[in-house]
Amino acid sequence: MLVGTLGAYMLYLQGVADAGPVKASLLCCVEPVSAMVLALFWLHTPVSAWDLAGCGLIVAMIFLVTEREKKPQVAGGSAEPAAAGAAAYDDPPLFAGRASVLGYYTSRPAVREDFDRVSALLDAGHETFAALGIDEGRKKYPSARRLMHSIKNGTTHVVEDAHGRMIAVFAVSFSPDKNYAAGIEGAWLTDTDAQPQPYAELHWVSVAPAARRRGVGQFILETAGRIARAGGRRSIRADVYEQNVPIQKLLEKHGYARCGILSMKDVFGRRKTRVAYERLL
Repeated sequence: MLVGTLGAYMLYLQGVADAGPVKASLLCCVEPVSAMVLALFWLHTPVSAWDLAGCGLIVAMIFLVTEREKKPQVAGGSAEPAAAGAAAYDDPPLFAGRASVLGYYTSRPAVREDFDRVSALLDAGHETFAALGIDEGRKKYPSARRLMHSIKNGTTHVVEDAHGRMIAVFAVSFSPDKNYAAGIEGAWLTDTDAQPQPYAELHWVSVAPAARRRGVGQFILETAGRIARAGGRRSIRADVYEQNVPIQKLLEKHGYARCGILSMKDVFGRRKTRVAYERLL
């Protein structure tokens, strides 16, 4: 009783504390397989084809829920390098797939002390835009003043991994967007002029290069949706550059509808276009 019940349970609790609840749960899925193997070789219990098929399905399930996307290749066959000066993201979860991001990433409102690190993440986003051939002009958005104002208002959020490393930034705004009020070539899912305002807005999404393709973008979209719902909004909107195909695919995969094309003017009066997206919550 002490070994089989109390001892085993204490070891299980220690394993959960060491590996985390998600990893521990996935490892526990293998328990029926190990029990069958022990029964076969130790107790000489007969094993049927159905038993073997069940074990095969269990193992296949583990691979399915921990499916990992391949990293993109660049010239020379090497994986995409991290941005200069960025620390290598060298400690991914044991199972680096969709199931592992649950509980591994956390988000919180940014504070004044985060300003420099948030600015660095946004700069990494501007570098990615340049690599995609997106011309943002000389004045990058958001400005330092606007960013600090957003941090003070609590609309800018940061994402951290289990080690407390800041790996992403995003903003969820509840204020009316004048560019949305100007209308689009298409149709929003909700009424822009309705009162109270039915939508929130997702802006400034940027992930550290070394942490990309690890489910961080999906985590941001889920978290932004929860923030919008908690604020009493029925939908969340986003607008992206037409050349930013990767984020468009991510939005559409996550249930955002492509609503049309936004036309807006920058501070210099130049007209630019964005692809408008909205998701009902």
